[in-house]
Amino acid sequence: MQRFFVSGFPKSGTIFLQMLLDSHANINCPSEQNLSYLFQHLFKLSTNYRRVIKEMDRKTGGQGLRYEAQAFFAAAMRASVVNLMESGARQTDTHFGINDNMMASHGDLVARLMPRTRFIFIVRDPREVAVSLWHHKLRTEPPFARRSPPITETVAFTARAWPEYLAKMEAFRDKWPRRCHFVRYEDLRGSDRDRHLTAMLQFLEAPATAATVQDMWRATDFEALRSREKDKDGEKAGFFRSGKTDSWRDEVPPEAIESLMQSVTPTMKRLGYILTD
Repeated sequence: MQRFFVSGFPKSGTIFLQMLLDSHANINCPSEQNLSYLFQHLFKLSTNYRRVIKEMDRKTGGQGLRYEAQAFFAAAMRASVVNLMESGARQTDTHFGINDNMMASHGDLVARLMPRTRFIFIVRDPREVAVSLWHHKLRTEPPFARRSPPITETVAFTARAWPEYLAKMEAFRDKWPRRCHFVRYEDLRGSDRDRHLTAMLQFLEAPATAATVQDMWRATDFEALRSREKDKDGEKAGFFRSGKTDSWRDEVPPEAIESLMQSVTPTMKRLGYILTD
């Protein structure tokens, strides 16, 4: 049995990666989670419960407390994560994962409390991240859509946030190198995608036959994903917008791209991106 986490900067392809892994015959990887919210409330619960049982002890036999809030929190967190990983699992599943985009922020806590888990981080060209994020916010955030800011605003945000987040991811990888695997979104969309998917499955020690890989690609074909997508909560369908890797060339002004690159170029080079323009 293998447990793992999928994570990355928002709009880097984490949902696509989660669905790709979930399509494997032996992998269960539910849709995106918000573990920060869960952990915050579990921590409050563990702290508040101490006050409750302390008062109970005062009113009863006064035997003293046998309760460690931190141990309770750790146990509750592990049990909750395992439950989420196994939600909807089939009897044939041997690998269980969760998609959580905030893993770079609380990954150390998870890595210590669940020492056998592994981590897959997906990265994407920040120029394309900015475009995807802008379209996503226009579609899902009515106040943002009403304000209708230019794409250059989201590009400026990405220039600040993307390098900071990737630095956390790289630091985490450096701390836990054997438990981390980085994959570029572009590699999962390119001509050599079979090799990269196979390497990821081998990292998870999951079956990676040629037939398995092709079945996974068929299950997550972008046209099929778009055709299955439904309107939800009044939002327009369009989460799986295009899957392109270079739409920024047509949508972002050159001067905004130049400014963005000043912030992100060192990180992109470390991640193996070849920058030609």
